[in-house]
Amino acid sequence: MLNIEAELPTTRQRKAPRRLDDNADSGTTLSPLDSIKVKFYYPVIDRLIEELKQRFPLDLMEFSSLLPCHFGALDNEPKLHRLAERYQMQPEVVVSQWRL
Repeated sequence: MLNIEAELPTTRQRKAPRRLDDNADSGTTLSPLDSIKVKFYYPVIDRLIEELKQRFPLDLMEFSSLLPCHFGALDNEPKLHRLAERYQMQPEVVVSQWRL
């Protein structure tokens, strides 16, 4: 693709002082790539997921029953009924039109 090689700086391994840690080998070190994942990538992905949940609540999933690929689904009628009630329409008329 872009043929960009990135050299990630390695950080010095830090160990807990012996007075606080009985086992000197218990320190965990992360590779530079893992460090970027933990400090940057995962928080960004978590934030994006939360923003999408706020912007597109689960109530909007009921509109998916209107997609042609879901016309044969068995649970579409209750979803259409709820949509019709939400928008002050006659649920029976909406469901009957959907059945056509």
